[in-house]
Amino acid sequence: MTRHPLLGYTDASSFRPGESVPVRVSSARGSTVEATLVRFLDGSPRPGADPAPVAEYHEVTVTFRAEPQNAVVGSWFEADLTEGDTPNDQDVSVGVWIQLLSDLDQTGAIVFGLGRREAEVPQLGLSVAPKRTLAVEVDGEAICATEQGLAANTWYKVIVDWRNHTVGLAISSRAKQHSTHDHVERVEGETPRNRKQPDIVRAGSWRPEATGGTFSGRIAELTIHSGSGETGEVIASWDFGVSTETWTVVDSGPNAFQGQLHNAPTRLLPGPKWDPLEGGIPTPATYDAVHLHSDDVGDLGWELSGELSLPDHAPSGVYAVRLRGQSEEMHIPFAVRGEADVALLLPTLTYLSYANHRMFTERGELFEYISDHDIQATEREALVVDHPFLGRSIYDLHDDGTGVSQVTRARPIVNLEPAQLDWLGKGPHHFAADLYLVGWLGRTRIPYSVLTDEDLHAEGTDALGQCRVLVTGSHPEYWTTPMMRALRSYLDHGGNLMYLGANGFYWVTSLSQNGNMMEVRRGFTGSRAWTSRPGETVHAFDGAEGGLWRNRGYGPFHVGGVGMASQGWGTSVGYRRLPDSFDPRVASFFKGIGDDEPIGDFGFLAGGAAGYEVDRLDTLWGSPPETLRLATSEKFADYYQLTVEYVENMTSGYGGTTTPEVRADMVWFKTPGGGQVFSTGSISWASALGWNGGDNNVDTITTNVLRAFLGNRRPSNQVVLGARSQCSQGK
Repeated sequence: MTRHPLLGYTDASSFRPGESVPVRVSSARGSTVEATLVRFLDGSPRPGADPAPVAEYHEVTVTFRAEPQNAVVGSWFEADLTEGDTPNDQDVSVGVWIQLLSDLDQTGAIVFGLGRREAEVPQLGLSVAPKRTLAVEVDGEAICATEQGLAANTWYKVIVDWRNHTVGLAISSRAKQHSTHDHVERVEGETPRNRKQPDIVRAGSWRPEATGGTFSGRIAELTIHSGSGETGEVIASWDFGVSTETWTVVDSGPNAFQGQLHNAPTRLLPGPKWDPLEGGIPTPATYDAVHLHSDDVGDLGWELSGELSLPDHAPSGVYAVRLRGQSEEMHIPFAVRGEADVALLLPTLTYLSYANHRMFTERGELFEYISDHDIQATEREALVVDHPFLGRSIYDLHDDGTGVSQVTRARPIVNLEPAQLDWLGKGPHHFAADLYLVGWLGRTRIPYSVLTDEDLHAEGTDALGQCRVLVTGSHPEYWTTPMMRALRSYLDHGGNLMYLGANGFYWVTSLSQNGNMMEVRRGFTGSRAWTSRPGETVHAFDGAEGGLWRNRGYGPFHVGGVGMASQGWGTSVGYRRLPDSFDPRVASFFKGIGDDEPIGDFGFLAGGAAGYEVDRLDTLWGSPPETLRLATSEKFADYYQLTVEYVENMTSGYGGTTTPEVRADMVWFKTPGGGQVFSTGSISWASALGWNGGDNNVDTITTNVLRAFLGNRRPSNQVVLGARSQCSQGK
């Protein structure tokens, strides 16, 4: 394992007062670590220069010795063969379908191996040889190899025969979508017969604890037969098309050698029998491929380093375990749950989707065209590249060029620091931006609770408890079906929503059974980092059709009255009031605001309250017809472009200076259930709340709306128990 700084993670995105917070920490230096509970009070008063103010719980501090913890990268399959009839002296054949997705050099990568668990090399193995040819190995020695390399995006059936003193390899491309056999080859070689009874079969790696997964490609229908050429009795037959929501691989053979997938490869993918002309719902017979990647990262499974016990009366809020070593510091954020009339929903799935991203290092030059400032990587972006076990984000590509569709939260996430600047927007984004919502709520003196996306997914409307006003984070982009159902039910029954961000309710998202992994299949439209391959839009975790929520018929316009309109990383702007803002039903929202007063022509994220990514009203896509358009942004520069899902023909003229649809709209409407929805249509809004210590008109409007939604209830004190405020984070 390469050297790395102090890193850690915890087991959940939220906890209850009185519960223990486990921390799993690794340090290459083997240092003593102090872990302290802190509660965030606000965002940084000077992002990038000053820390975010916190309340420290010194009585909730543990000290432990952090040693290096193992981290294996790359996915693989394995099945134990000890309980049943396995091949020993008889002739056997191993069959598998293989597909490579790119011209990536994988020389030496193990496709499959059969042998003894304790052995350094498999007794019988199939590996990738130079120029994407295949080689059969016996006890680590290459016996024979094909001459023609595998073409990308083509399924090949490979059969390896293991006879008395010879091994043979037969390969052909016979997938249903191919009308001809464009590659047929047979090779063989002699080998001594010193076989021991194998007790394990693996695919994608042979010694994963040492090397991780080494193969990037797809496999299907892995079988073992007695005899040669798959003519004898079936010993094992692993079906990768069954139970795709799990990591278990069913063996339909007589011995039931059930297999296991490790490090979260991608399942529910079209296999060799898939016919694109037939279409339809994925079936186990046709969606029986698994994609192994040499850079996959699943739950790291680090050992417990220590636990922090939350005080029984800890107020609900946004907390973190602050780790400090010799000269290093890291925050592991989480929510502490509670009950209140106001609830802040932290967009933790959005945090996870961007976790440890490599957008700058892999595609940074693309963003220069839509940014008016120099783009530079931060130290934490470089950290991810240097330490592959930190994994990738939903915005990255695998080493074979395919999109990353699954990520885990059970790993250190290095871009959740409270005062961190966004590499692209040069201001606070995501978690650092949402802390300004915490500061704003604190200034209102109205009691509030905090919950996370995972809470809403797991508990539905029960997670909202007595909530009368639900406040979103600045970028609530990723929503599962259970989350959307809960939100719709909440609104249908009179709940109030303050959507204080943009690009929300955008991507259909799924979670694994244990809730640690999220899955996103991008589909073929939307502002996306990669495009799904044909036939690969259905999620493995829950069978949901992926892509944009707006294309499902219930999305951001239905929920918040606005939806994604534009993105760009030029200067943010302010808003101007529109005639609807003077409607008596919303007059209280603008108490203290002049008729012609610019709104939010300031802010920590690119200099304004409207920007980064923005939403607008559109009744065609579901904005309620009765929606009031209260304010709209000033004109954006051409660094802001109309979002791609609106572009039906490729022409010029979709920039902010010429396209009226490139704008942020502030809207309000009443729901059929009797509740109200207020939306700001901008990611930058939240960061503007903290401008000038909160003494600004963005804060004023947001507070006015909250009090109006609560029936103008008077504020009360919310006390932080057992904590001491520290704006310097203890330095």
